[in-house]
Amino acid sequence: MKAMGKLRKGPGIDVFDVKKPKPGSNEVLIEVRATGICGTDLHFYHWDDFAKKRNPGFPKVLGHEFGGIVVKVGEGVKTLKVGDRVAGEPHIPCGNCYYCKVGKAHICENLKIYGVDTLYGSFTKYTIPVCPFAPRCSFSLVYVYSSHLGTSTSPTGIWVSPWGHGWQSSRTACGSHLRLARPGSERSSHCLGGLGGVG
Repeated sequence: MKAMGKLRKGPGIDVFDVKKPKPGSNEVLIEVRATGICGTDLHFYHWDDFAKKRNPGFPKVLGHEFGGIVVKVGEGVKTLKVGDRVAGEPHIPCGNCYYCKVGKAHICENLKIYGVDTLYGSFTKYTIPVCPFAPRCSFSLVYVYSSHLGTSTSPTGIWVSPWGHGWQSSRTACGSHLRLARPGSERSSHCLGGLGGVG
């Protein structure tokens, strides 16, 4: 399948072939339906000092703001199932520093970003996002109900990232027990606003 990212040092972007990934234990395979271009991706396009410092190697698939549909789950995954519509939350906390241990993983001292500090991102047809603190994969994937994710031409990538970032913020504020309500459930709903540059 085709992917976009970097094959070598220097300015520019490459289109290349990658194998369809297979989810392992506590991993989820996502069919990417929409993905956004972040300013972080432009660092790699221009190959500036940020990209040189953060690049983990080659070949590298870019992209970290995305929405899609779960098409396969690995052993141990209990929070998501095939067919769930999800938005990615790209931050990967270490789980070991002081802030992670006191429930403030959003300010992790060793924070990594999926699609930036990893070789694999969302600029491809299928992806497996990193699930920190496995098997709680809901930490990096939030269930969203939207008919837009059922089409391949919708501009969903524009707004799915706020869902992912909002999920991280809500989880941090309310504790790891927080779960967003599925349509038709009796759980309460939450409205999130002021999410960074898009708030």
